[in-house]
Amino acid sequence: MANLVWSPDEDAWISYIESEKLGELQLRVLTDGEQSPPTDSQLRCVSVVERLAKTGLPLLTDHARKYAATYLGDTESDEMDDDELGIEFYAAVIPQLRSTTDTYIIFVGNSDIDWEHGIAVICKNALQFAVAHSDFAYSGCEWDDTSQLEQLLDG
Repeated sequence: MANLVWSPDEDAWISYIESEKLGELQLRVLTDGEQSPPTDSQLRCVSVVERLAKTGLPLLTDHARKYAATYLGDTESDEMDDDELGIEFYAAVIPQLRSTTDTYIIFVGNSDIDWEHGIAVICKNALQFAVAHSDFAYSGCEWDDTSQLEQLLDG
């Protein structure tokens, strides 16, 4: 299990995972500003991140192209080749989860889709994926409020 260290500046538990598949990831387990230890739900998410760091994420080109069409428009996204839709990950963010049985992870990375702000990949149960704006990784949601993430996954 990742060695999580409390960071009062970040209001999160932080660790780093080195991975051949995903590169170096900063792992951030979000709290509500309290130093309470990560919940069991969050620790399950940490285990999923560690597993995905070893196996890699599935090919996300179709998800990235769908997001690019929404964000940039059809014309610009149609001109992007698969390499330009690639994502270089640098963080895995675990939201405030207390009692959900589902795992939610938001991988954050750089991409030509939005080179200035970056993009996020929402991952539910390591089976469902959606590409979105990186703000979703850092927006403060109440404990177990995954409604915004669910909307992205369903869209």
